[in-house]
Amino acid sequence: MAEDFVDRIFAEQPQEVEPVETAPEPVNEAPTPEPAPEVAEPTPEPAPEPEQRGPGYVPIDAMLTERERRQAVERELEQLRRQQVQQPAAPDAFDDPAGFERHV
Repeated sequence: MAEDFVDRIFAEQPQEVEPVETAPEPVNEAPTPEPAPEVAEPTPEPAPEPEQRGPGYVPIDAMLTERERRQAVERELEQLRRQQVQQPAAPDAFDDPAGFERHV
């Protein structure tokens, strides 16, 4: 069945078609104007790259953050020292034997 279809398609010969002549395009003798020069759009400046520093370089914002943290801890330590109850010194065993016994 498929062979019949293929044979039928190839059996039909296309008719010769006469080429149609087209008229040549007229030549334009006027000079073509040159294209206007392109205006260069300003290119955005790239973001400045962080300066490369040697080993041990720490950015200023990290340094300031760490300093604030340290100062907060120092204030808290000072506050705790003030709140700390001073315990009385132990009485001397020779001068006040009874007080020393109570202390121990």
